[in-house]
Amino acid sequence: MAKKTALQISVGGLLSARRIIVLHEETDKNAVLGRLCAALAADLPQARQEDLLDKVLQREQGISTTLDTGLSIPHVRLPEIPDFMAALAVLPQGVADPAQPGIAIKVMFLFVSPADPKFFQKHLQLLSVLASLFQPAFIESLASDATPEQILQRISAVNKGG
Repeated sequence: MAKKTALQISVGGLLSARRIIVLHEETDKNAVLGRLCAALAADLPQARQEDLLDKVLQREQGISTTLDTGLSIPHVRLPEIPDFMAALAVLPQGVADPAQPGIAIKVMFLFVSPADPKFFQKHLQLLSVLASLFQPAFIESLASDATPEQILQRISAVNKGG
């Protein structure tokens, strides 16, 4: 039952099909971050895309959020939002992470969380759930799905939350 705690977050519930991007063209990490920030900003009237991207890029300069599984989890805490939101990029070709040579990013899960300290535990829990969920085989299965809707369905099916 120890896993139940980790599955209390519905990853699919943080996403919407319009905030899932599948990029088949060659690109770089910052361009993907820009696209994800644009997708989030479209649903966050209190956050401007440029400001959000600046905060994400500053955070990424600290410690890389790319795991050796091919998952990158850029994230920031924002005082002006009431709850968690996320955007996802699926990158079948892989994108290089300048901070992690030799690791290709295949999935980038950008999330924003409230800066209020009462959300800090959920923030940590989400990082843990993402690292457990997005293992190489699952990442590869997402890369084979054609549409954002199918990707969202697959994520929701394996992570129901609690």
